[in-house]
Amino acid sequence: MADLIGNHCAHPFLALFEGNMGSQISADDIHGSSSHLTFFRNYVDRQHAGFVHTGNLLDVVFAANNRYMNVVGNVLGRPGDDALPGAVYEQTSGNCLDTVAVYKLGYPSDCGIDTITDPQVAATILRHGNFDYVSNDTVWDPAIATHDIPASLYLSGKPAWFGEVAWPPIGPDVAGLVTDVPAKVRYDALP
Repeated sequence: MADLIGNHCAHPFLALFEGNMGSQISADDIHGSSSHLTFFRNYVDRQHAGFVHTGNLLDVVFAANNRYMNVVGNVLGRPGDDALPGAVYEQTSGNCLDTVAVYKLGYPSDCGIDTITDPQVAATILRHGNFDYVSNDTVWDPAIATHDIPASLYLSGKPAWFGEVAWPPIGPDVAGLVTDVPAKVRYDALP
């Protein structure tokens, strides 16, 4: 039930997912692979309105054959994840478990296979400046000295259509970590 899914077609690459709110960041291996996708300043909480999730409680899932992914400046999970039994930063034993994990990398999308089949997914991912509620902290890549995250990777400043909405709306450097994006403001205003 991923909202920010990076594939389902013949190898998308070099795409940017910026400033979104959804349930999960994902790239499966059912319809092909993907690479070099960037997920920047998004918020995922594993939830859908009116639906109680009991499985696939993962924030970022990159299945086998999805390599060189970039996950930067995101807010991952929900407050209280650190207190959930079995919650882990990265799922490294067992596929399709019901526990909470921030990352699941390199497993096949087929739950019948219970081991990581592509360790290159974890070896090639760039994770930098993401706040997650399991560690309750912002995790930085130790190989990158700078901890400055730009407001956007494609906009030079706050766009007019943001109106009074905070800019940037999501990130470890944003007061409260997450504020509503314009699309959510419009949705919430519907009768």
